[in-house]
Amino acid sequence: MKEHTPVIQTLQRATNIPIFISTNNGQIIEAYPDIQLPQLIEHAITLFRKYNCDCSHPLIIYERFFLLGVAQLDSNHFAVVGPSISTKYTEKDLWNELQSGPFKSDIQALLNILTHIPYTSSQNLLNTLLLVIHSFSKQIYPIHNVQFKSEHQTSNKTEKIHYLSKYRPLESKQPHISRICEERFLDTISKGDISILYEYANNPTLDLVDQMSNDAARQKKYLFVVTASLLCRSAIRNGIDSERAHAISDYYCKKMDKLNDLSEIGSLYFRMFEAYANESRESTLAGKHYSLAVEMCCEYISVHLHQKILLPEISEHCGLSPRWLSKLFKSEVGINISEYINQKKLERACQMLRYTPYSISEISYILQYSSQSYFSKQFKAKYHMTPKEYRDNSPI
Repeated sequence: MKEHTPVIQTLQRATNIPIFISTNNGQIIEAYPDIQLPQLIEHAITLFRKYNCDCSHPLIIYERFFLLGVAQLDSNHFAVVGPSISTKYTEKDLWNELQSGPFKSDIQALLNILTHIPYTSSQNLLNTLLLVIHSFSKQIYPIHNVQFKSEHQTSNKTEKIHYLSKYRPLESKQPHISRICEERFLDTISKGDISILYEYANNPTLDLVDQMSNDAARQKKYLFVVTASLLCRSAIRNGIDSERAHAISDYYCKKMDKLNDLSEIGSLYFRMFEAYANESRESTLAGKHYSLAVEMCCEYISVHLHQKILLPEISEHCGLSPRWLSKLFKSEVGINISEYINQKKLERACQMLRYTPYSISEISYILQYSSQSYFSKQFKAKYHMTPKEYRDNSPI
């Protein structure tokens, strides 16, 4: 473990988030800063086991008003990152909350940390945890591998704190700026930035949707639908095909509608984020600027992929002769129009295989292929797998 010490120390100094390395039974081996929180560490490891996490599935815990990250480094060692807080509390509020928690012997040390560490986002905590794991195992785990659990039990004092945090801005004539939040939200997805999206998914103060239900699961579902709508709108604005963007939204909303467990809804939340962010990133990487006529041609093809697309109809739409449009298109795009149509049909087929329940024969029919066998042949030539293999291996 000592060979990793310089890396862990540097990481802790850079993030200002406490980092602990312990044995299986919670005995602290290394602590940065040098402060002992034995009850907290033991509690974190207990929760890690309670939720059946393992070396490849770290855990983020929402513990009352602070967050903890827990990871199993190997068969004998754990890493605990945190506590961290993203909202300002008075020392008196912190003391009252800690008194009613399971860390009575750690109260003074916890109070000292929580009143002196800088406020940080949940995303920073997650990044720090993943970097600690990487420094030991050289593994990089995607966000959807991380489990997110809440051990929060609301006390009357906590309710008061939440009430004041929500309504104090109104009382001080500082109204919520939900439009600005929404624009920033849309901007992040347009860049394919999953890390920033994570912060939005876990920060209820962003006012993407007000409190619409006292039932936690129903409120989470309302937030899910609002977020899906924003993601879809942003994706279309970023140049992603409208049908594709709506197909992703429909797919995830239908899956969410069958869930009631908050952690499952949260997990699906991040998979939806990843789906949209990946689509947006791919669109950005592939983005090129074409002449107006070629842009119109591409748009026409995108809208009519479910029909038989004929060159004379495209050229009439673009206001150019078929011959001149074909020459212009090839010079700017690099392939001829028929090749482009087939490419876009196959891309649409991928989306339908991932996000819709249509059978392969139905997809080939919808996309106007002459037969399922011809569709499968074209698909395999491009993606080196059959449509069925693609569907079976799609990361949904």
